[in-house]
This record gives sequence, C-alpha cells and structure tokens, in this order.
Amino acid sequence: MEPVEALRDLGGTATRGQITRHSNRWALEQAVHQGKVERLGRGKYALPELLPALKVAATLRGMVSHASAAEYWSMESVSLPTTVHVTVPRRAHRQPEKSVTLHYGEVDGDRVTSPLRTVLDCARTMPFREALAIADSALRRELVTAYELRSAADELTGPGSKKARRVAELADARAANPFESALRATVLDAGERGFVPQLAIPGSGFRADLADPELMIVLKADSFTFHGTPAALERDCRRCDEIERRGWQVLRFSWEQVMFDEIWVASVVMDCCRLRRAQTGISRRSRKARTST
Repeated sequence: MEPVEALRDLGGTATRGQITRHSNRWALEQAVHQGKVERLGRGKYALPELLPALKVAATLRGMVSHASAAEYWSMESVSLPTTVHVTVPRRAHRQPEKSVTLHYGEVDGDRVTSPLRTVLDCARTMPFREALAIADSALRRELVTAYELRSAADELTGPGSKKARRVAELADARAANPFESALRATVLDAGERGFVPQLAIPGSGFRADLADPELMIVLKADSFTFHGTPAALERDCRRCDEIERRGWQVLRFSWEQVMFDEIWVASVVMDCCRLRRAQTGISRRSRKARTST
C-alpha cells in the first residue's frame, strides 16, 4: 500500500510506525520528498491537504477542541477563532506556538472532540453570548439534541460547570444565526426571559427574530448584509409596519450595537419592557411563576 493510501486509512495523520505497517520506510521518504506526505515533526506525518488545526493537534499529540472544534463541525459562532485550540493530556508538557491555545483534559484518541463535548467545552470557557451562539447552532444543525446537552451538562463538575448548565438550559434550535443568539444572550443577561426566537406574529405573515408574546415587543437583529438593497429595505419596512399595526413594539439593533454596545442595548430593552409592564399590569414575578410551572 502506498503511504498516501495508508495515511488516508489512518485518518490523515499517523506515526512512522503506523504508516510502515502498511507500506515501507523508503516509500514514505519518497512520498515526503515528492510533497505527497508532510512531515509534521519527529516520527509524525500528515496529508498536505489536511486542515491546519488537525496538523497542529497531531504535532502536539492532542485533539482539536473548543472554538476550533466548533469550526470543524461547522457550528456557527459570533467570531472565528484567532488561534488553534488543542486539548492535550493533563500534566502534559507542550511548548506550542503563539498561534495555539492549549487546554488540558481527557484525550481519547480521536482527532477532534465530539460535537457534544465541543459545545460543553465552549460553554465552560467562553463568554455566555459566544457559547450560546455555538450551542444554538449545534441544536439547529442537529449535531446534538437538547436532551443530550442538558443531561451531559447536569453531570459536569469542576470549573465552568455552572456556566455550561446555563448555556445548556437556554440553548434554542430556533435561533436563526449567531447574531440573533448574541442579542438573545444580552437580553437574558439583563434578566428578560420572555423573548422567543423566530416567533410568528399573528396576522402579519412574518416571523420576528426575537419577540415577547405577552409584552408584545419585537427585537430585530438588523444586518446590512440582508438590508443593504432597495428591495430589502422595502421588504423590511413592510414587515415592521405590519407588525406595528397589530400593536407590537419593534426595536431594531445593528450588528455593531449588539457586539460593541451591549450595555446600551440591554438598557433600551429593559426600559421598554418596564414601560410595557406598567401599561399592561404584567409583573416580572408573575411571569416567572408561570414559566416555572
């Protein structure tokens, strides 16, 4: 068997010993010389087309994890990782480059942490809004189920386990994208738990990015990407007007506001919710009682 075929069968990375069980050392050296196989380090080889994160993890004898694993599994996130995240065995001594972030934990022999472990690892270590966006995406893409996520989070112990349980409890597959997840995280951090992702507004024919059906407040996550043409603007104006004419209040927030002015966004939503409660007589306490039963 050729070294390239052996490497493919072995998952793209392998040691010299693993490869030469199926090929021979001379063929391996020839493949390296011809550029068909890449030498990662002492006794470690990979296919050149392998993802860089997988090569880094193989060199460090660890697993792609956290934000890098989320990217590998195509989980959508608020921002892409700026370093490669790798989990290595506890007490391991590694000297990675500055472009690598090391984590220490269980390494089970796989190249990448599983989708479930990836979501939990991110939930343990990331800010709430970033972790929630990844968890929402994993549910939306059916990489994990809500039951699996909550059950696994309940069994966690140690640093970050409380954060992970909060993410698991609040993750929602209905969230359409990371922008909406980040906006919902801001609202949740402000103590408002009545907003539902992608709620159909009765009689309007439209869905709201986030909406509180009791207070009748809609939150729109407005991205220039989807509203930057005359047709998109006309469509969006019609949507907002149809929702408003049915008695709902519409609050619109840009990407920059949600990402970089979180305190202001939270204060606007809280003030509007407070005014609606005063107008309708709905108290936050009574709502908490209803949602907990």
